[in-house]
Amino acid sequence: MRILIGENIKRMRKSKNITQEQLANIFNVSTVAVCKWESGETYPDITLVPEIAYYFNMTIDELLGYDESKMEEDIIKIINEYDAIPNKDKYNGNCSLINEARLKYPHDYRIAERYIFDKVGGYADNDPKVLVENGSEILKICSDIKNNCKDIKIKLNLLTLEAKVLDALGKREEALEILDDFPSLYHSSNQRKEQFYNKGTKEYYQVLVDNLDEVARLFGDKLAKSVIYNDALSKNEKDEKLQVIKDFLYSVKNNKNLEVFKGIEEQFLGRIKLKKECWIHFL
Repeated sequence: MRILIGENIKRMRKSKNITQEQLANIFNVSTVAVCKWESGETYPDITLVPEIAYYFNMTIDELLGYDESKMEEDIIKIINEYDAIPNKDKYNGNCSLINEARLKYPHDYRIAERYIFDKVGGYADNDPKVLVENGSEILKICSDIKNNCKDIKIKLNLLTLEAKVLDALGKREEALEILDDFPSLYHSSNQRKEQFYNKGTKEYYQVLVDNLDEVARLFGDKLAKSVIYNDALSKNEKDEKLQVIKDFLYSVKNNKNLEVFKGIEEQFLGRIKLKKECWIHFL
């Protein structure tokens, strides 16, 4: 976070129409000290911050330039911009957008997650050498997130990465122990919410619909992969099978009684599109 206390002191001093010398006398410091505050060369002693804020009729957050809502807007903007970058143009550790965001917001776990996965090549098919090279930083971030982050999805992503690092270091049993602690699909948090709400309530139905959509998309993803990565099939056989599935999904997705197939088709086509750029590597 950029601290704006110097700029704010200068702005408020001028609004009161007083000199640096006068302000220095008020807080019993030297004029040189005030000059350094305003230039950003140094900050006021922490014990003076509440007094300065009171004098200028500001909150301490306002004096420091801390605006949580603006920070959140900036973080969301960065995340949206980063997520919009095509996979082929990121996941190489050289994305200035996410690297600078990590320095600017070191305690935001959404930024930390994207930063570390950008550095190691993405969420899947990570190079063991890259994992080992970045192992120290990965494990440090993982430890922080395990102890402090409340977002379960970020936690699980980082725990998976931690397991990959341990495996790359030759500690497969320790790595698998981490993954064995994960809940199964049937015992996921959203599945448990179905059991939490009473059937027939709006809350229950909404969770049920959300789960159905998630399962549909998961099925579409696995369906595409089951063809793409099937070594028993030739390239032509894979193309033919994918086309048959694509035609079937297209024929049923617009049926109002089979709306779930829309999610399946979207994820199925998305997985194929994602892999088209490196089709030659696995066909």
